[in-house]
Amino acid sequence: TLNGTLTAGGSATITVYWGQDPGSWSASANLGVWVSAFSNLVSGLRSGALYYYRCYATNAAGEAWSGVASFRSLPQAARFGGGGYDGYDAATVAEKVRGRRATVLTIR
Repeated sequence: TLNGTLTAGGSATITVYWGQDPGSWSASANLGVWVSAFSNLVSGLRSGALYYYRCYATNAAGEAWSGVASFRSLPQAARFGGGGYDGYDAATVAEKVRGRRATVLTIR
């Protein structure tokens, strides 16, 4: 979620721009008219990638750009899609660690 605050000038139409190159914005969203704090949920980001964003505001009094800010997208969680049996037997492993401090991880 990209956040910003309109600090002066009353209400304004806000557009948020973002991308991996601060000199060439690859995406944007027109948020409509806002008076103060605003936010925009973005999706389709590359996992763990560095992104830049800035906001543009315009109204009858004029226009203004925010400074450039950056964020790193969250890494994608590992997903297990199934697979072949590798000989792992949770019951056997659990018996071997009984009485010891251990954690057995089972993915189903």
